[in-house]
Amino acid sequence: MEECRFETSELQASFMMSTPLWSNSWILCNAADSAGNIQIQHVAGIMYVALPNVEMNQPGNLVDLEVVGDGLFSALSSSLPSGEPSLMVNGAIRDLFVSSGRLIQSQED
Repeated sequence: MEECRFETSELQASFMMSTPLWSNSWILCNAADSAGNIQIQHVAGIMYVALPNVEMNQPGNLVDLEVVGDGLFSALSSSLPSGEPSLMVNGAIRDLFVSSGRLIQSQED
């Protein structure tokens, strides 16, 4: 069973490396780190979003995923079995993700 998983993972990794997805992502991530802000690029029908390196001053800063309030993560919350606690994420990362989502939406309009 383990051999099968490894082989599948290796095939997926080989396929991924044979496409421009990996190199384009890497280049954009380096640009985001250098510029210190979110980089968004649309290439051949693929939207690349690269977030800059973020310093985690409070690694335990967990917040409820739905604190955003705009329903962005409602599908995740509604898929939880009843009685399960809310999904928790780092607040700084969630805020960065939400702001990048809004930036992408504004570019599509």
